[in-house]
Amino acid sequence: QQGTRDRNKLPRHDSLSFGRSEQLGSMNTTSAQLEGNGPASEPHRTPSPDRTERFDVVIVGAGISGIGGACMLRRRFPQMRFLILEAMESFGGTWLIHKYPGARSDSDLYTFGYEFKPWQGHPIASRKQILDYLGSVIDDAQLTPHIRYRHRIESASWSGTSQAWTLDVATGQGDEVIAVEAGFLWMCQGYYRHSAGYTPAWPGLDKFKGRVIHPQNWPDTLDLTGKRVTVIGSGATAATLIPALVDECAHVTMLQRTPTYFATGRNGDALSAWATFRLAPAWTTTSSSHRVPRSRSASNGWAARAAASPNRRARCCPSVGRHGRRCSASNARRCRGARLRLT
Repeated sequence: QQGTRDRNKLPRHDSLSFGRSEQLGSMNTTSAQLEGNGPASEPHRTPSPDRTERFDVVIVGAGISGIGGACMLRRRFPQMRFLILEAMESFGGTWLIHKYPGARSDSDLYTFGYEFKPWQGHPIASRKQILDYLGSVIDDAQLTPHIRYRHRIESASWSGTSQAWTLDVATGQGDEVIAVEAGFLWMCQGYYRHSAGYTPAWPGLDKFKGRVIHPQNWPDTLDLTGKRVTVIGSGATAATLIPALVDECAHVTMLQRTPTYFATGRNGDALSAWATFRLAPAWTTTSSSHRVPRSRSASNGWAARAAASPNRRARCCPSVGRHGRRCSASNARRCRGARLRLT
Protein backbone atom coordinates (compact mmCIF):
# COMPACT_ATOMS: atom_id res chain seq x y z
CA GLN A 1 0.00 0.00 0.00
CA GLN A 2 1.16 3.47 -0.79
CA GLY A 3 2.77 5.42 2.03
CA THR A 4 3.15 2.59 4.55
CA ARG A 5 6.87 2.17 3.92
CA ASP A 6 7.78 5.84 4.17
CA ARG A 7 10.38 6.89 6.79
CA ASN A 8 10.34 10.01 8.97
CA LYS A 9 13.12 12.40 10.01
CA LEU A 10 13.44 16.05 10.91
CA PRO A 11 12.50 18.45 8.09
CA ARG A 12 14.71 21.25 6.84
CA HIS A 13 13.62 24.60 8.22
CA ASP A 14 13.53 26.33 4.83
CA SER A 15 11.38 23.88 2.94
CA LEU A 16 7.97 22.24 2.65
CA SER A 17 7.69 18.81 4.27
CA PHE A 18 5.55 15.72 3.86
CA GLY A 19 5.00 12.90 6.35
CA ARG A 20 3.47 9.42 6.26
CA SER A 21 0.15 7.74 7.08
CA GLU A 22 -0.78 6.11 10.35
CA GLN A 23 -2.03 2.60 10.74
CA LEU A 24 -4.96 1.84 13.02
CA GLY A 25 -5.32 -0.78 15.69
CA SER A 26 -7.57 -3.82 15.66
CA MET A 27 -11.23 -3.98 16.70
CA ASN A 28 -12.52 -5.65 19.83
CA THR A 29 -14.67 -8.61 18.79
CA THR A 30 -17.33 -8.19 21.47
CA SER A 31 -17.97 -4.45 21.52
CA ALA A 32 -16.15 -1.74 19.64
CA GLN A 33 -16.05 1.95 18.91
CA LEU A 34 -15.02 2.24 15.28
CA GLU A 35 -12.89 5.29 14.50
CA GLY A 36 -10.51 6.42 11.82
CA ASN A 37 -12.84 6.41 8.81
CA GLY A 38 -14.52 9.72 9.54
CA PRO A 39 -14.63 12.68 11.92
CA ALA A 40 -13.61 12.38 15.55
CA SER A 41 -15.92 10.19 17.63
CA GLU A 42 -18.85 11.79 19.44
CA PRO A 43 -20.77 10.73 22.55
CA HIS A 44 -22.73 7.56 21.88
CA ARG A 45 -26.25 8.12 20.58
CA THR A 46 -29.00 5.50 20.70
CA PRO A 47 -30.81 4.86 17.40
CA SER A 48 -34.56 4.50 17.17
CA PRO A 49 -35.62 0.82 17.64
CA ASP A 50 -38.12 1.00 14.77
CA ARG A 51 -35.36 1.96 12.32
CA THR A 52 -33.41 -1.30 12.67
CA GLU A 53 -32.53 -2.92 9.33
CA ARG A 54 -31.46 -6.55 9.11
CA PHE A 55 -29.00 -8.13 6.70
CA ASP A 56 -27.19 -11.43 6.44
CA VAL A 57 -23.84 -9.68 5.84
CA VAL A 58 -22.65 -6.11 6.36
CA ILE A 59 -19.42 -5.13 4.60
CA VAL A 60 -17.54 -2.17 6.06
CA GLY A 61 -15.79 -0.13 3.38
CA ALA A 62 -16.28 0.33 -0.38
CA GLY A 63 -12.61 0.15 -1.32
CA ILE A 64 -10.96 -2.55 -3.40
CA SER A 65 -11.38 -5.11 -0.61
CA GLY A 66 -15.04 -4.37 0.13
CA ILE A 67 -16.03 -4.28 -3.55
CA GLY A 68 -14.24 -7.55 -4.21
CA GLY A 69 -15.86 -9.18 -1.19
CA ALA A 70 -19.33 -8.09 -2.32
CA CYS A 71 -18.75 -9.50 -5.82
CA MET A 72 -17.67 -12.87 -4.44
CA LEU A 73 -20.60 -12.88 -2.04
CA ARG A 74 -23.06 -12.37 -4.90
CA ARG A 75 -21.46 -15.15 -6.91
CA ARG A 76 -21.28 -17.79 -4.19
CA PHE A 77 -24.25 -16.87 -1.98
CA PRO A 78 -26.75 -15.05 -4.23
CA GLN A 79 -29.58 -15.64 -1.76
CA MET A 80 -27.94 -13.57 1.00
CA ARG A 81 -28.96 -9.99 1.73
CA PHE A 82 -25.93 -7.75 2.17
CA LEU A 83 -25.08 -4.10 2.66
CA ILE A 84 -21.87 -2.09 2.12
CA LEU A 85 -21.33 0.82 4.51
CA GLU A 86 -18.89 3.50 3.39
CA ALA A 87 -17.97 6.53 5.51
CA MET A 88 -16.78 8.63 2.58
CA GLU A 89 -18.72 10.19 -0.26
CA SER A 90 -17.75 7.63 -2.89
CA PHE A 91 -16.04 4.30 -3.51
CA GLY A 92 -12.30 3.71 -3.81
CA GLY A 93 -10.97 3.89 -0.26
CA THR A 94 -7.23 4.55 -0.48
CA TRP A 95 -7.55 5.62 -4.10
CA LEU A 96 -10.22 8.16 -3.24
CA ILE A 97 -8.45 9.95 -0.39
CA HIS A 98 -4.92 10.06 -1.87
CA LYS A 99 -4.96 12.88 -4.43
CA TYR A 100 -1.34 13.98 -4.34
CA PRO A 101 0.51 14.47 -7.67
CA GLY A 102 1.63 11.25 -9.31
CA ALA A 103 -0.55 8.95 -7.18
CA ARG A 104 -0.42 5.48 -8.73
CA SER A 105 -0.14 1.82 -7.82
CA ASP A 106 3.14 0.48 -6.50
CA SER A 107 2.36 -3.12 -7.51
CA ASP A 108 1.15 -4.58 -10.79
CA LEU A 109 -2.59 -4.50 -11.46
CA TYR A 110 -2.57 -8.04 -12.83
CA THR A 111 -2.06 -9.17 -9.24
CA PHE A 112 -3.69 -6.26 -7.43
CA GLY A 113 -6.84 -6.44 -9.58
CA TYR A 114 -9.62 -8.99 -9.40
CA GLU A 115 -9.34 -12.47 -10.88
CA PHE A 116 -12.98 -12.32 -12.05
CA LYS A 117 -12.32 -9.07 -13.96
CA PRO A 118 -8.85 -9.25 -15.51
CA TRP A 119 -6.99 -5.97 -15.68
CA GLN A 120 -6.51 -4.71 -19.24
CA GLY A 121 -3.75 -2.19 -19.68
CA HIS A 122 -0.31 -1.35 -18.34
CA PRO A 123 0.62 -3.16 -15.10
CA ILE A 124 1.28 0.06 -13.17
CA ALA A 125 -1.84 2.24 -13.16
CA SER A 126 -2.69 5.78 -12.09
CA ARG A 127 -5.18 6.66 -9.37
CA LYS A 128 -7.80 7.63 -11.94
CA GLN A 129 -7.39 4.39 -13.87
CA ILE A 130 -7.86 2.37 -10.69
CA LEU A 131 -10.98 4.34 -9.74
CA ASP A 132 -12.40 3.81 -13.23
CA TYR A 133 -11.67 0.09 -12.92
CA LEU A 134 -13.43 -0.15 -9.55
CA GLY A 135 -16.39 1.80 -10.92
CA SER A 136 -16.75 -0.65 -13.80
CA VAL A 137 -16.69 -3.56 -11.35
CA ILE A 138 -19.50 -1.95 -9.34
CA ASP A 139 -21.53 -1.45 -12.53
CA ASP A 140 -20.93 -5.00 -13.80
CA ALA A 141 -21.96 -6.55 -10.48
CA GLN A 142 -24.84 -4.08 -9.97
CA LEU A 143 -23.60 -3.18 -6.50
CA THR A 144 -24.79 0.44 -6.44
CA PRO A 145 -28.14 -0.34 -4.69
CA HIS A 146 -26.20 -2.18 -1.98
CA ILE A 147 -23.77 0.66 -1.11
CA ARG A 148 -24.58 3.48 1.31
CA TYR A 149 -22.14 6.36 1.27
CA ARG A 150 -21.56 8.78 4.16
CA HIS A 151 -22.56 6.06 6.62
CA ARG A 152 -20.07 5.82 9.48
CA ILE A 153 -20.22 3.10 12.12
CA GLU A 154 -20.11 4.54 15.64
CA SER A 155 -20.25 1.25 17.52
CA ALA A 156 -20.66 -2.48 16.98
CA SER A 157 -21.77 -5.06 19.54
CA TRP A 158 -22.27 -8.81 19.32
CA SER A 159 -25.18 -10.64 20.93
CA GLY A 160 -24.69 -14.32 21.70
CA THR A 161 -28.42 -14.67 22.27
CA SER A 162 -29.55 -13.41 18.86
CA GLN A 163 -26.30 -14.48 17.16
CA ALA A 164 -26.05 -11.12 15.42
CA TRP A 165 -24.09 -7.88 15.29
CA THR A 166 -25.87 -4.62 16.07
CA LEU A 167 -24.31 -1.53 14.48
CA ASP A 168 -25.04 2.10 15.34
CA VAL A 169 -24.53 3.97 12.08
CA ALA A 170 -24.33 7.76 11.71
CA THR A 171 -25.69 8.97 8.38
CA GLY A 172 -24.83 12.05 6.34
CA GLN A 173 -23.16 14.64 8.55
CA GLY A 174 -23.99 12.60 11.67
CA ASP A 175 -27.40 14.20 12.22
CA GLU A 176 -29.15 10.84 12.42
CA VAL A 177 -28.19 7.44 13.81
CA ILE A 178 -29.75 4.23 12.53
CA ALA A 179 -29.41 0.64 13.72
CA VAL A 180 -28.27 -2.13 11.40
CA GLU A 181 -28.25 -5.81 12.35
CA ALA A 182 -26.08 -8.40 10.64
CA GLY A 183 -25.31 -12.07 11.07
CA PHE A 184 -21.79 -11.51 9.73
CA LEU A 185 -19.67 -8.35 9.92
CA TRP A 186 -17.02 -8.17 7.20
CA MET A 187 -14.31 -5.59 8.02
CA CYS A 188 -12.84 -4.17 4.78
CA GLN A 189 -12.19 -0.63 6.01
CA GLY A 190 -8.41 -0.70 5.54
CA TYR A 191 -5.87 0.86 7.89
CA TYR A 192 -5.77 4.56 7.01
CA ARG A 193 -7.18 7.23 9.29
CA HIS A 194 -9.30 8.95 6.68
CA SER A 195 -9.91 12.14 8.67
CA ALA A 196 -6.19 13.01 8.90
CA GLY A 197 -2.87 11.29 8.26
CA TYR A 198 -0.26 10.89 10.98
CA THR A 199 2.26 13.72 11.34
CA PRO A 200 4.86 13.28 14.13
CA ALA A 201 5.18 16.06 16.70
CA TRP A 202 8.87 16.72 16.10
CA PRO A 203 10.62 19.08 18.55
CA GLY A 204 10.93 22.54 17.00
CA LEU A 205 8.25 21.95 14.36
CA ASP A 206 6.36 24.98 15.66
CA LYS A 207 9.33 27.15 14.63
CA PHE A 208 9.29 25.93 11.05
CA LYS A 209 8.51 28.88 8.77
CA GLY A 210 7.24 26.84 5.84
CA ARG A 211 4.14 24.72 5.37
CA VAL A 212 3.77 21.10 6.47
CA ILE A 213 1.44 19.01 4.32
CA HIS A 214 0.51 15.35 4.53
CA PRO A 215 0.07 13.64 1.14
CA GLN A 216 -3.23 12.18 2.31
CA ASN A 217 -4.63 15.70 2.74
CA TRP A 218 -3.18 17.30 -0.37
CA PRO A 219 -4.83 20.71 -1.06
CA ASP A 220 -6.40 21.00 -4.51
CA THR A 221 -5.16 24.59 -4.87
CA LEU A 222 -1.57 24.03 -3.73
CA ASP A 223 0.96 25.79 -5.97
CA LEU A 224 4.59 24.72 -5.51
CA THR A 225 6.03 26.72 -8.39
CA GLY A 226 9.51 27.91 -7.43
CA LYS A 227 9.32 26.36 -3.95
CA ARG A 228 12.03 24.38 -2.16
CA VAL A 229 10.46 21.10 -1.00
CA THR A 230 11.63 18.33 1.30
CA VAL A 231 9.88 14.98 1.01
CA ILE A 232 10.36 12.93 4.17
CA GLY A 233 10.67 9.23 3.41
CA SER A 234 11.69 7.05 0.48
CA GLY A 235 8.81 4.61 0.25
CA ALA A 236 6.04 4.16 -2.28
CA THR A 237 4.53 7.63 -1.76
CA ALA A 238 7.85 9.41 -2.22
CA ALA A 239 8.68 7.31 -5.28
CA THR A 240 5.54 8.52 -7.05
CA LEU A 241 5.33 12.04 -5.60
CA ILE A 242 8.85 13.31 -6.28
CA PRO A 243 8.89 12.76 -10.07
CA ALA A 244 5.61 14.68 -10.27
CA LEU A 245 7.05 17.65 -8.33
CA VAL A 246 10.49 18.19 -9.84
CA ASP A 247 9.34 20.07 -12.93
CA GLU A 248 7.53 22.83 -11.04
CA CYS A 249 9.63 23.17 -7.86
CA ALA A 250 12.87 25.09 -7.54
CA HIS A 251 14.44 22.17 -5.67
CA VAL A 252 13.23 18.85 -4.23
CA THR A 253 15.10 16.96 -1.49
CA MET A 254 14.31 13.41 -0.39
CA LEU A 255 15.09 12.98 3.31
CA GLN A 256 15.53 9.28 4.04
CA ARG A 257 16.79 7.07 6.83
CA THR A 258 17.93 4.20 4.62
CA PRO A 259 19.23 4.68 1.04
CA THR A 260 16.80 3.56 -1.64
CA TYR A 261 17.77 3.19 -5.29
CA PHE A 262 15.50 3.51 -8.31
CA ALA A 263 15.98 2.75 -11.98
CA THR A 264 13.73 3.84 -14.81
CA GLY A 265 11.98 1.20 -16.89
CA ARG A 266 9.05 0.70 -19.20
CA ASN A 267 5.55 0.21 -17.83
CA GLY A 268 5.13 -3.35 -19.04
CA ASP A 269 5.48 -6.98 -18.04
CA ALA A 270 7.69 -9.24 -20.16
CA LEU A 271 6.01 -12.43 -18.98
CA SER A 272 2.58 -11.04 -19.80
CA ALA A 273 3.68 -10.11 -23.31
CA TRP A 274 5.25 -13.53 -23.80
CA ALA A 275 2.09 -15.30 -22.60
CA THR A 276 -0.10 -13.40 -25.04
CA PHE A 277 1.90 -14.45 -28.11
CA ARG A 278 3.64 -17.71 -27.18
CA LEU A 279 1.25 -19.91 -25.23
CA ALA A 280 -1.01 -22.52 -26.79
CA PRO A 281 -4.26 -21.22 -28.39
CA ALA A 282 -6.30 -22.46 -25.43
CA TRP A 283 -4.39 -20.04 -23.22
CA THR A 284 -4.37 -17.04 -25.49
CA THR A 285 -7.65 -15.49 -24.36
CA THR A 286 -8.20 -11.90 -23.32
CA SER A 287 -7.22 -12.82 -19.76
CA SER A 288 -3.95 -14.63 -20.58
CA SER A 289 -1.86 -11.51 -20.06
CA HIS A 290 -3.51 -11.17 -16.65
CA ARG A 291 -3.51 -14.79 -15.47
CA VAL A 292 0.14 -15.67 -16.06
CA PRO A 293 1.84 -12.80 -14.15
CA ARG A 294 -0.80 -13.21 -11.43
CA SER A 295 0.18 -16.88 -11.07
CA ARG A 296 3.82 -15.87 -10.96
CA SER A 297 3.20 -13.48 -8.08
CA ALA A 298 1.01 -15.96 -6.21
CA SER A 299 3.77 -18.57 -6.37
CA ASN A 300 6.34 -16.22 -4.82
CA GLY A 301 8.03 -15.32 -8.05
CA TRP A 302 8.40 -18.82 -9.46
CA ALA A 303 7.35 -17.95 -13.00
CA ALA A 304 8.14 -21.44 -14.25
CA ARG A 305 5.04 -22.78 -12.50
CA ALA A 306 2.77 -20.53 -14.56
CA ALA A 307 4.13 -21.81 -17.87
CA ALA A 308 4.15 -25.48 -16.86
CA SER A 309 1.54 -27.90 -18.18
CA PRO A 310 -1.26 -28.94 -15.76
CA ASN A 311 0.26 -32.38 -15.04
CA ARG A 312 3.55 -30.93 -13.83
CA ARG A 313 4.33 -29.40 -10.48
CA ALA A 314 7.24 -27.60 -8.89
CA ARG A 315 9.52 -29.16 -6.32
CA CYS A 316 12.83 -28.19 -4.75
CA CYS A 317 16.17 -29.92 -4.30
CA PRO A 318 17.54 -31.65 -1.13
CA SER A 319 19.48 -28.59 -0.05
CA VAL A 320 18.22 -25.74 2.05
CA GLY A 321 18.18 -22.48 0.11
CA ARG A 322 18.72 -18.99 1.43
CA HIS A 323 14.99 -18.66 1.84
CA GLY A 324 15.11 -21.36 4.53
CA ARG A 325 12.92 -24.02 2.88
CA ARG A 326 14.07 -27.65 2.88
CA CYS A 327 13.79 -29.26 -0.53
CA SER A 328 13.55 -32.85 -1.79
CA ALA A 329 14.28 -33.25 -5.48
CA SER A 330 17.18 -33.48 -7.91
CA ASN A 331 18.10 -32.32 -11.41
CA ALA A 332 16.99 -28.86 -10.33
CA ARG A 333 17.10 -25.30 -11.56
CA ARG A 334 18.32 -22.45 -9.40
CA CYS A 335 15.69 -20.23 -7.81
CA ARG A 336 16.68 -17.54 -5.26
CA GLY A 337 19.48 -19.59 -3.73
CA ALA A 338 17.66 -22.92 -3.79
CA ARG A 339 16.94 -25.03 -6.89
CA LEU A 340 13.66 -25.73 -8.63
CA ARG A 341 12.63 -28.51 -10.96
CA LEU A 342 9.42 -29.39 -12.76
CA THR A 343 8.22 -32.99 -12.27
